[in-house]
Amino acid sequence: MTGTSRTLPQDERRSAPRGRLVLRIAKLVCQSGEYPCVVRDVSLSGAGLAFFHDVPPEERVILQLSNGATFPVERVWSGAGRAGYRFAVPVAEEDFIASDAEFGHRPLRLAIRAAATVIDGRERAEARLLDLSAEGAKIAVAGPYASGRVVSLALPGHDPRLAEVRWAGEGEAGVRFFEPLSTAQLAALALALQPFAAPAGTDGQEKATQAA
Repeated sequence: MTGTSRTLPQDERRSAPRGRLVLRIAKLVCQSGEYPCVVRDVSLSGAGLAFFHDVPPEERVILQLSNGATFPVERVWSGAGRAGYRFAVPVAEEDFIASDAEFGHRPLRLAIRAAATVIDGRERAEARLLDLSAEGAKIAVAGPYASGRVVSLALPGHDPRLAEVRWAGEGEAGVRFFEPLSTAQLAALALALQPFAAPAGTDGQEKATQAA
């Protein structure tokens, strides 16, 4: 796609108006996938984000908070693991912060579709990852798994992770990891399962609209 974002010199970025420091975990919903980020600051016109890897290549994407509040944004500058995004519609700092705090803490969930394997003792069952958070995952899997059962969840290229089945029904189950992922680990796993796509003639809002 043809874009207008650019890499700003460090001194030019420092001279730009800064918003309120917030340091909230959120995710960027792109054509390539969904990636955790840190909202460093927010102003009426936009937000500064930090990533645990390279900045996603799409310019028009959706910034989504852990409570589900969404903000269409467009990247205006990028640097090493950081980028500035402009809101499609001006957002008051107080409204942005209030929307994130309205429902209290909720685990950030990433809608990721990937192959998975459930290991139950000596039995192995093919499964499908539906969403992933630092604390657990939702999977599609055949067969009964009683609540409270301890299993291991293996994702492509990663070691099995010990988890407890929290609920199951109608071919789906929710598991909670005994050892939660750090945000950096979650971001690395998300990128491994959703490699960046080369920029094309479409932007991330198509996928983001479906996910919102």
